Amino acid sequence: MVPLAAGLAFGASLDLCRQFARPMERQTRGAVFMCVAAFTLGPGSVLILLADPWLYQEAIVWSIAGVMLAVNFFWRWLNSKNRRYLTLSVVFCIFAAGARPTTVLVGAVLGIAVLIAHREHLSLRSNVAVAAVGLIVLPALFSFGVLFLKFGQPSPPPNGYRNPTGMEVELTKTCGHGFENHPKFLPTNLLAYFRPDSVRLYKDWPNVRFRFNGCVGPNTPTYLWPLKEGDMYAEKTTSLSNTMPFPLLAVGVASYAAVRRKRTKELAVLAAVATIGLLASSTVGMTSRYLGDFYPLLAIGLAMSATELGSVKRKSIFVALTCIALVLVPWSLLANASLLTRYRLF
Repeated sequence: MVPLAAGLAFGASLDLCRQFARPMERQTRGAVFMCVAAFTLGPGSVLILLADPWLYQEAIVWSIAGVMLAVNFFWRWLNSKNRRYLTLSVVFCIFAAGARPTTVLVGAVLGIAVLIAHREHLSLRSNVAVAAVGLIVLPALFSFGVLFLKFGQPSPPPNGYRNPTGMEVELTKTCGHGFENHPKFLPTNLLAYFRPDSVRLYKDWPNVRFRFNGCVGPNTPTYLWPLKEGDMYAEKTTSLSNTMPFPLLAVGVASYAAVRRKRTKELAVLAAVATIGLLASSTVGMTSRYLGDFYPLLAIGLAMSATELGSVKRKSIFVALTCIALVLVPWSLLANASLLTRYRLF
């Protein structure tokens, strides 16, 4: 089921890239962009780190698939006004929220954006407003319902999803924490997930290995206020700048362009998918599998950057971007393949 979910996520992501790259599909730069997207969002992405059929990975990869399908259909609705696409977007937002609670706010942000547009443009039909309310309410209700069926309450229990093993009990004692979610973990987690020095290089295979492993000792991540060393549970951890550097760069370009040119539609979608990584980063644990929660943001940011690539007039800029891609794409392939080898041994 994990390969199926990863395939759906990758397919929806690549199709979204194709939608944004359509104006330059008959140009060389369009073909180059789609090749880069295919490698960086597929074999060179954090989806590779979710390849093992574990409970946590399966939930995350299915939530990614749901979000990417929901955003794909949402963007199709924005460009065609076909209400079927909006309905499908609601359905897949509900699906994603049922797989993982961290995706609940995606539909909420998209729904609020639609309601604001509905208020400003009275030409929008009332059933669009009903769908917007559905985006806000239904994913949350479904997520709470799934959690209630699992645990008898609308939230995970404080001791985690299952009975901890002996090793996990000892790690919990060593790190000095329980299982919890709190905004105080955001600075440390976000630093760990974006810093560029979270891997080490070796001559023998695997060439790229984790730098951070454990909550205390020489391999511990850097802790920011209000936390101190040992306040979090840390597994083998790497960062987005090491696993998906090119899409991360594209997110910055797309975000800057959307703000500067006041592209409210793109900003709304980026804000919606950014909530997934923020919610995941508020957990007491730090692990590479949570990088999957950032995948929708990076995939959508890369897709939106195609608009800027199409507007580039200087050939020298396009050549420079191609050279950057020729360096970062092979790095992504090597880094993720190497890290997967080490991750499977954990």
